[in-house]
Amino acid sequence: MLCRTQDTWVFLGLVRFLSNFFSRLHGPEGPTEYAVVAPDQFQQALTRLLSYPGHVADAGQVASFAQSAGARHMDLTRMRIATRGRRVLCAICPVPLPGRTVMLLSGTPADPQQREAADVLLQQVVAEYARSDNALLQVLVDPEDTAQMAMYRTAGFTDLAELIYLECPGRILEYTLPKDGWQLLTYAPQRHVLFAQAILASYEQTLDCPRLNGLRSIEDVILGHKAAGEFEPRNWMVLMQEHVPAGILILSRVPASDALELTYVGLARFARGRGIASELVKLAIGRTVELGCGRLTTAADSLNTPALTMYVRAGMQRVGSRLALIRVIHRGSGISSTINPQEAK
Repeated sequence: MLCRTQDTWVFLGLVRFLSNFFSRLHGPEGPTEYAVVAPDQFQQALTRLLSYPGHVADAGQVASFAQSAGARHMDLTRMRIATRGRRVLCAICPVPLPGRTVMLLSGTPADPQQREAADVLLQQVVAEYARSDNALLQVLVDPEDTAQMAMYRTAGFTDLAELIYLECPGRILEYTLPKDGWQLLTYAPQRHVLFAQAILASYEQTLDCPRLNGLRSIEDVILGHKAAGEFEPRNWMVLMQEHVPAGILILSRVPASDALELTYVGLARFARGRGIASELVKLAIGRTVELGCGRLTTAADSLNTPALTMYVRAGMQRVGSRLALIRVIHRGSGISSTINPQEAK
């Protein structure tokens, strides 16, 4: 594949906890303070998190964002803020994900004062998580948001890929897979190794965000896939050729949504060039209807032309894009998968 992602927001809860995260810089209006968000700052912090130059998030957007967080049962209690007096200058929310990855959410600084505070705040967040056991920090940025891109690049983040988001309505389609020794098996604990082998085999000469290879262990990758949405074993399928794993298809329901996500599809080299991936995508589109979902969503690396062509031929249409940037904290053992952003603004 074929990068995968979800097409909805990541959200915040609120908690204040003790840490040695605090520091100060002095400005003409008094000191700039850096801390974990307090309950009485939460509304203003969310507004900053969802705002960008020329657009200030309104109360409805903030409420929708917070409501979706609750619907997803996500404990996002780690929002950091920079304040001057009673004013919140900027906010960054680190969201630790299964698979030793931390997603960062942030608004875009609207003026030099906010930019200076955001740079310091981001440096503090990076330093804090560099002391953790996580492997990667990652962020998804609107390709037109040059200010936010500059902020993260200054903090040592590097471009991974532009992710193209696609979707289509679910509909019943006939699909055909090879016969004579080929079969699809659903996930079960006793087949865990087969799924790991199939995923690893699909990375060989992949066009799917290849810069991530080697950054996370295969077990971290599988944990990330399981957390991408609602994990259901019947929606994880490994394609076997006799006793050899030849391909993988992972589907996940998107919480609080009518969407089914095509989280990952990939083939071992010996199975490529036979139209099998296209048939697996047809299977996914049909499964969307069977599961009572309205649409199938996915994402692909903008440089992965074969994947994008396949999706368009299957009737999927582009609905947006994000630039994925990463910063490596600790390099994992084993071959890594593509980025698995849980949420995008």
